[in-house]
Formats: sequence, C-alpha cells, structure tokens
Amino acid sequence: MKKTLHILVVFLTIISVFFTILLYLEGCRNITPTQLNVYVWEGYLPERAAVLFEQETGMKLNITFISDNDQMHALLKGGGRVDIIMPTDPKIIMFYENDLVQPLDIEKISNFKNVSRSFRERAWTKWDGSQMGSGEIYAIPYIFGTNGLIINTAKYTKNLEGIGWEVLFDPDLRGRVSAKNTYTSVFLILDILGIQKEEFVIDTQGTLDSVRDEAIELKNNVLKFYDTYSESADLLKNEEVWVSVIMDGVGRQLSQFDPKFKFVLPKTGGFGWA
Repeated sequence: MKKTLHILVVFLTIISVFFTILLYLEGCRNITPTQLNVYVWEGYLPERAAVLFEQETGMKLNITFISDNDQMHALLKGGGRVDIIMPTDPKIIMFYENDLVQPLDIEKISNFKNVSRSFRERAWTKWDGSQMGSGEIYAIPYIFGTNGLIINTAKYTKNLEGIGWEVLFDPDLRGRVSAKNTYTSVFLILDILGIQKEEFVIDTQGTLDSVRDEAIELKNNVLKFYDTYSESADLLKNEEVWVSVIMDGVGRQLSQFDPKFKFVLPKTGGFGWA
C-alpha cells in the first residue's frame, strides 16, 4: 500500500500543481483496496497516467470526470463514494464545512516535501474543524495556472506596457470587454484593491460587500460574462470583444491562432488558480 501511494503521488507531483483531497473510506485503513475512485476535471489526468498506475499497483482506477465544483459537491452530498477529489482552491471550504473530506496522512506522502512552500502553506490547505489556516492538512497541490488578459491589438491600439486589470474599466472599451461568469471576476477586483484572495474564501459576504461598487462598474463595461473559455475565444475571434480575462493556456492558444491576440499578465502579476 505504501508503494501504491508513493507511485500515485510521484506522478501527481510530476504533473504539477492542482489541489487534491484524499478521502479514506471507512474500513479501508486495515485492508489493501483493489480500486481507487477519483473525481477529476477532464484533461487533468492523462490516460497514460491511469494505465501506468493500474499496471504498477494492480488496482483499478475508476475516473469520473466533473465539470465544476458544485457538481462534485452534489455527488458527494448524494452519497458518492470516492477516494480522491480535485476541487479548485476557492471552493474547498464547502467540502470542509459539510464534513465531506478527511485529513491526509502526510508521513505516507513522501513527495509532499517537493511541493513549493508557498503552496503548502496556503490557508485553504488546512482545516481545524471551524476555520481554515490551522489544524490538519487536507489538500495538496496538483495543478496551477494564471489568469491574465487577452487583447486584440488590431482593435485596441493603446500602449500595453504596464497594463493592468484597470483596462477592463476603460470607457473607450464599453461593450467590448468580457470576463468569466464566476468568482474570477471578483478576484481581479481584489487584485486591483490589493486584497488577498483568501479573504474571499474566509469571509465571502464581507469581501463581496467591500467590492460591490467596483463590481457594478465592471458589469456596466462588460458585453458578456462568459461561461466557458471556448465561448470567450469565439467572442474574441468574432471581434465582438477586444479585451477579455482569460486562462493562460487559452490565451496562448489564441496567440498562436492569430498574432494580433496578445496574452499578458497585468502589472500586479495577476492571480493564480489551483
């Protein structure tokens, strides 16, 4: 069993850094399981990794692809039996508060020491039963990325040096801006105001109240808050919008599609997702 966990963590660490939570099912502590059940975002667990894991351990890997955190939460609340889940960091607290996860036995995860300290010590990785930031470790890094700006330089011709999230509020871009229909649109406002993202996770309502005016201002400048990145890409390709918030991978794909699209991180460095 020790070898099994070691092999799995080695591969997850090589892939680098999202956040996983291990759930030890009752009764599995004293027996060697024959199957491992995983909830994962599509595209974040390569088929080759699954095959290698099964070959090395002799365990069957049962993968359920999920499309968002709420779906994962609903599956667990409905009685889903799973060993590993992969929520994104702002949503981890709802799994803690509903007592859906159990702490990790870090001593059995030898590669945990290879995870960057800046990731290991984020508040959302720990839970003491009432708040994050202290207590036992429940989450470890798996994948991370950044959110930035994608700009159609053929349409938006202003100087991009030192550009920040503030460009989304430019009155000259009214109706030519898009942002994601999720908490990332709140995070960019937090970034502008110098408020740590963890504040949103720890005190959601209080943080929303503090950025209300800026959020309304952003809403008035946005053509559409998109739901998927493919939708955002279509808005940009059709030149319905000229500037958009976007995930780094999609931004680089657009840059390769047409060099007029330039992906940049805002002057604050943007914010990461995990």
